[in-house]
Amino acid sequence: MCQSERRVVALAAKEPQPPSDDDLREDLLGELDDRGAAGELLDLWSQWGQQDARRRRPDLPQVIREAALRCLHNLTNLASLPQGSGWFDAVQLLDLYCMSSAFHAEELPVACAAVVSLLRKSETSSGTTKPAVAHFAHNAAAALQSVGYTCGESLTAEDVVLQERKVLKALKCEIHRPSVRAWLTLLCDRMDVLTQRRWTKHLEWILAKGTASAGTLVLHNTKMTPQQMASGLLCSFLVLACLVPLDALRPEDMSCADWEGFFCESQCQRQVPPCSLPSSAVPGMLSVLQLVTHQGLSSLKADLRMVMQEMRRISATAVGDGGVGGSGNIRDV
Repeated sequence: MCQSERRVVALAAKEPQPPSDDDLREDLLGELDDRGAAGELLDLWSQWGQQDARRRRPDLPQVIREAALRCLHNLTNLASLPQGSGWFDAVQLLDLYCMSSAFHAEELPVACAAVVSLLRKSETSSGTTKPAVAHFAHNAAAALQSVGYTCGESLTAEDVVLQERKVLKALKCEIHRPSVRAWLTLLCDRMDVLTQRRWTKHLEWILAKGTASAGTLVLHNTKMTPQQMASGLLCSFLVLACLVPLDALRPEDMSCADWEGFFCESQCQRQVPPCSLPSSAVPGMLSVLQLVTHQGLSSLKADLRMVMQEMRRISATAVGDGGVGGSGNIRDV
């Protein structure tokens, strides 16, 4: 396996600048626009991510962060935020606020309630009633108290409203930053268009499985940017979908055997699924992957490696939690 795929790596080694959408046909550009997956949007999101990555990381104990994020899951359901994306949006907003200089650890419960209330207001003109906001605050405080977090006095609806203003000021009213789920959707949509819908079913499976794994990664990790996490997950599930050979994404400092073992451990798989594409088609698929992500192979390999490291770490302590353990492959669909 490795011998044939070394040729793929050799071809990709002459890595040019990542391609842009400038050379695409007009019909493909139009379809990308229609799907909300234009290259300009990808580049803008990437610039935002680079800015956010320079912020300080939230200094929260892992058990407190996990409790806060699980609390957000309940609050987004109570607020009737969109299923699938609502929780990821709330986590992204909370993380950004926690990375700001305005954040103080003691305000975490009311911050959880505030970010959900803000997202609810942005989703509907009716906003959220005061009793509902107070209920958000009560739930957030109770969830964090359950893991030993001291919340102080009872929170009120007025406390949440004041906190909303503080969040808006800290983030300069920019409350809609792309989450890892938004990034993964964007990349899958771009790949569907650029492969002219040949792999639509595979990409639907990748989005579903990738979103499940993203939930667990977000719960346990704050080091990767949403773009890095989404790119790594896309690469990982393209391998599991048998559309890209794992060795084509192998870092140069790892042997084939070590890389395969690393991947299997991260996915709770016994073996790496073989790529279903003929070897002659692999360089073309790698070129499409770089165009989809606007990244070179070296960056994609690094993102995949980071995701695999986290997935292996989490799988070692909580196999089967949240979809990371036993991610499956396309044959399961």
